[in-house]
Amino acid sequence: MKILLSIFTVLFLSWPASADDLSERLLIAKQYSKIIPVQKSIDDVIDNIIVEIPKDDRVIFESILRRTIKKDRLEAVSEMALADIFTKAELEAMVAFYASEEGKAIHEKMPNYRERLEPIIQEMLTTAAELYKNQTR
Repeated sequence: MKILLSIFTVLFLSWPASADDLSERLLIAKQYSKIIPVQKSIDDVIDNIIVEIPKDDRVIFESILRRTIKKDRLEAVSEMALADIFTKAELEAMVAFYASEEGKAIHEKMPNYRERLEPIIQEMLTTAAELYKNQTR
C-alpha cells in the first residue's frame, strides 16, 4: 500500500499545472503585453529591416511588411508562450519589473545593448565558419 501511495504522490506532484493556473498565467501575460506591447516590437523589427533594403524599395517593402505581420496573431501567440513557459510567480515578477521605472528604462535601452554586441558576435561567427571551412577541405 505504501508503494502505491508513493507512486500516486509522485504522479500527482508531477502532474501539469491546472487549467485554472493556466488561465491565471494568461491574464498576467496579457498584463505584460500591455506593458511591453507587441506593436512596439513589430515597429522596431520593421525599422531595422527596411534600412537593409535599397532606398527606392523601402516604402513598398515596409507596406508589405505591415500588411503581412499580424499584430493580433503575434500578440496571442506571445501571450500563450509566456503563460506556457513562465510560472505565475515569474510572470508577476516580470510585470512588476517592467512596469517599474527601471524596467521601462532597461527595456528601452536593451536594443542599444544588443546592437553593440551584434557586430562582435557576427565577427566571431564568421571566424568560426571560416575555420570550419578551412578544416574540412
